Amino acid sequence: MNNKVLCSTGAFIGRANRFDHKLIPPLASRLNCGAFELMMLRAWYDDIDGVAQYLAESGVRFDVIHADKEIGVLFSRNDEGDIDEAFRLFEISCRTGHTVGAQKLVLHLWGGYGTDRDIDFNISMLSRLLEEAYRFGLCLAIENIPCGFRDPLTHWASINKRYPQARFVFDTRFGAFHRQLDSIFACPWFEDGSITHMHISDFIGPAGDFTKLRPILFPNEGIAGFDTLLPRIKKAYNGSITLESPAIYDDGGVDIDKINEALDLIGN
Repeated sequence: MNNKVLCSTGAFIGRANRFDHKLIPPLASRLNCGAFELMMLRAWYDDIDGVAQYLAESGVRFDVIHADKEIGVLFSRNDEGDIDEAFRLFEISCRTGHTVGAQKLVLHLWGGYGTDRDIDFNISMLSRLLEEAYRFGLCLAIENIPCGFRDPLTHWASINKRYPQARFVFDTRFGAFHRQLDSIFACPWFEDGSITHMHISDFIGPAGDFTKLRPILFPNEGIAGFDTLLPRIKKAYNGSITLESPAIYDDGGVDIDKINEALDLIGN
């Protein structure tokens, strides 16, 4: 099957180059992909509409936007004001995605270690989230974020039962973390179109070891086994795939060749 390969802006924009959105167009022009996944960054929030408009007019194609990662954390914590703040951040992400022309929005519905304790509450937020994403013309897709109490595929099954229209993002690093790189192919999610997007990066370490989630490794730097995994993905899946592995030097420079080698590996 033919999969469209994207690169996350998080692979080349980060703290070391001051989250400078104006670096995105010149760097994107040197990468071997025709579209990108825009990572929402708090550093842009003081002028997020201006940043979005700049990127919309830059000529760079953004097929996917990655919503603010704090949204799922806020839902899980659920202290006073957290839910309102989560929806505020979600609206900003949706609005930005709409401005830059994205079709899909990646969501962390929970936030990692220990944040899936009350997953039923997080899932109950989906009705409003799906409605808001639809208002902006975006397909909301829920990522298989690492869990401390159950596992992502179990949560996906609960989501699918309650919201069959929901869509998912399968991240290979998180799949390796939970040792679900085999079990995902035994699930119906590829076949029935529930998985509408994928993230590619690698993981090394014991299953469930949250301390090993970073650094975010490139394909074949960890245990995922991309020599066999990629052919399985290409056989089972037809959709968009984003490389997420960052290659930013301490001085803010970017290893363009390393990113392109990974993009070529995924696309070939």
